[in-house]
Amino acid sequence: MNVRLQSTSFADYDKGKSYSKSKNTVTGYDIDGYTTVDLLASFNMPVGTVKAGITNLLNEDYETVYSQWANSTYNGLSAHKAEGRAYSLSYRVEY
Repeated sequence: MNVRLQSTSFADYDKGKSYSKSKNTVTGYDIDGYTTVDLLASFNMPVGTVKAGITNLLNEDYETVYSQWANSTYNGLSAHKAEGRAYSLSYRVEY
């Protein structure tokens, strides 16, 4: 049996500023950081392997870095929230 607990973190950062000559405005683009935690396990069976996992274990509500960037760049056309907690289960046999 193998069990893995992993974390992915992105820190807050300032992507930069944009100047609109026509509107005479300066807009800042801040990227909000986030941390997700995943729990993954695999079990060797007499025939095959069973794998189970929970991604975003703490059900963090966040937008990916790309999604935040797209929201500021494309006015939200391709921006969306990241997936919440998700479960997976698989069985694999090699022959």
